[in-house]
Amino acid sequence: MLNWASKAELHARVPLGKLLDRAATFSSGSKLFVRGLSYNSNEVALKDAFSQHGNVIQVKVICHPVTGRSKGYVLVKFSSETEAAAALERMSDEVLDGKKIRVDYANSEQSAAAAAADE
Repeated sequence: MLNWASKAELHARVPLGKLLDRAATFSSGSKLFVRGLSYNSNEVALKDAFSQHGNVIQVKVICHPVTGRSKGYVLVKFSSETEAAAALERMSDEVLDGKKIRVDYANSEQSAAAAAADE
């Protein structure tokens, strides 16, 4: 039998600020998800292309865990939401390495996939 009172006490001990910090991490508007990339695209070339529209903090090419080959998509993190918005507007449907790319805001699932690729 479950002791619901104990579970409620555990949840009550989590500070609200901690929960809000976690939510902010996952809903960051400064991260873009770019797909449709050439399998030969690399982080340096992508950083150069996106840096024209703002300060790029991180570029993460998502690779297959076994082969190490690019899956054709990347996460790009900017220093601000404004810069990410500018890059989203200007880079959507651009051609990079001979392929038309699609750019959207990253969501928590895409960010989790990138984190899992690091392991």
